[in-house]
Amino acid sequence: MHTPPRDGDQPERPAEAARGGAGNPTGPGRTGDERRGDARRDPELDDPNLDLRTRLAILSARFAWDGQALAVGHEPTLRRLTDRTMSASTMHALEGCATRWAFEKLWPAAPDPFSPNILGNGAHTVLERFYGLPPADRSIGSAMTILRQVSAETFPGVDPLTGAVRDRWLAEVYAAFKGIFDIEDPARVDVAGRETEVRTDIAGVGFVGYVDRLDRDGDGDLVVVDYKTSSSLPKNIARWGDPHGDQQRLYLLALRQTLGEMPAAAHLHYTRLGQSKKVAQSKARLAETRDKFVLAAEKLALIGDTGILRPAPTPLCGWCPLVTVCPAARADGKVDRTDRAVPAEWLPIPVVRATLHPAPAPGDAVPDDGGPVAAAHGTTGGTEPARDPRGVPVTRLKEGQPYVEQADGDLNPNSYASMGAVDVVEMAVHALAYDGVPLTRSGVRALAGMYASIVLDVQKQVTGSSSWQDGMNSRARFLVKRVLRNLPTPLGAAAPEQWEEWAAQVTRRVLLMWEVAYGLWSDGPVDDPAGDVSAAVTAAKERLIRPGNGDRSAPLPAAPDGSAAVLPLKPRGSLPVDDHDGDTAAVADFGL
Repeated sequence: MHTPPRDGDQPERPAEAARGGAGNPTGPGRTGDERRGDARRDPELDDPNLDLRTRLAILSARFAWDGQALAVGHEPTLRRLTDRTMSASTMHALEGCATRWAFEKLWPAAPDPFSPNILGNGAHTVLERFYGLPPADRSIGSAMTILRQVSAETFPGVDPLTGAVRDRWLAEVYAAFKGIFDIEDPARVDVAGRETEVRTDIAGVGFVGYVDRLDRDGDGDLVVVDYKTSSSLPKNIARWGDPHGDQQRLYLLALRQTLGEMPAAAHLHYTRLGQSKKVAQSKARLAETRDKFVLAAEKLALIGDTGILRPAPTPLCGWCPLVTVCPAARADGKVDRTDRAVPAEWLPIPVVRATLHPAPAPGDAVPDDGGPVAAAHGTTGGTEPARDPRGVPVTRLKEGQPYVEQADGDLNPNSYASMGAVDVVEMAVHALAYDGVPLTRSGVRALAGMYASIVLDVQKQVTGSSSWQDGMNSRARFLVKRVLRNLPTPLGAAAPEQWEEWAAQVTRRVLLMWEVAYGLWSDGPVDDPAGDVSAAVTAAKERLIRPGNGDRSAPLPAAPDGSAAVLPLKPRGSLPVDDHDGDTAAVADFGL
């Protein structure tokens, strides 16, 4: 296998110069691979004589809100954003909200030397120099010597204030990398490369990355090592994605292109925590990362072609600099979570259109009701919408992470909201088919709308939110489906009033179930569960209303064998609301 020369034989790479030098830490928006890249200066925004509000006014004038989309009206700014070689950090940013990514790249704020990104850059610089030492010299003492050199370069000066800031920065950078000595014995590491630039194509898309370290293992094979200074390990990768792993898989793919053979392994060293993690590199995981990379590149190309950035509200909106002015964030109920957001009036982005997708005017053509259940609007980007064999437009959507409701300004099919909507439609199709009702677009849509109104009503009463993305939406759907076992959908009802009464009954019972579930969580189990359940069930049976009998005190007739009788469960089917008197009373007994 061809491998790079040993580290001592490599010419010194201008890694720190590419970053702007240790004394010029990069800004908050420059993370991951891009901390090594061109800062792409903007003379107008970077004028040191301008205050922040003036710079933001200049930046705002280069954009315009087109409904919920953000249009870039300044060609040099658009080129600054999109004329770039794709990296792992750009891929990860574009998986989320492109609007946030763009503004953070352009945000004209001075870097905070104590931000996680800048402290991480400092730790990377120390480790890069440290692993350039001969193995026998790699001690904690030599690492501290390098750290003092880097801190002095970053904060030159002898005045007391600079000295105090330098001492604090030194302590925090040390905390960010000291765990490397718990992960490995640096003197035993066979280093093949540091800050190794990898520039190639992945699936036809240009890629650039900088590998923190390349080692040789005992068999002489290459191993990729990447430092992470995060304060915690990634959690719930299935939900939040795996950006750290994706970055290393891109390095593996790129190194295979340049070296002709895949490195044997990739490791993430969480140097603040003193822990290491081996990266999954199966064929399936590599293919998944490659496809996400290509999709992000296509998204960047589309932004460059159209000049349109489409917000995608996520749980991270509260940390976005645009949260106070973004229409999509406001519509989703997002608020600033940092207590440091600039006032909305400091971002006077003009508005050219109030709604991105205006309602059709009277007489506009709409899809024929006879078609299948499918989206009725076309794709973004000006392309002709796809059509099914019956000629009905079908939207081509892009997928993202489940916690992101929209991708490119439209529904993300992989989102929790999409899962919820599909679940409700399935409920409607099942109920209609079970009762032998012919399936039509309008019928499925109407019944799904009824189910959705119940779910969202319950959700709204419990949390105040009606977002399909919320966990309470999933809980409400689950409880509604359970209630429908005993309060089946009244497909034989003839009047709207009957449907309204049925919906109210379902809502009351779902809220009862949630109230009891919440009580279990907040109060815990009772002291005498056996006695409590015996008394409660006995009282409930005694108070049940018999069918056709309004006397709540009348006991139920005994069964033929002399045991106490109970009302039979009603089967699923097309039952009128009038047949549910007993269930209505049972819910009322619990105070609903």
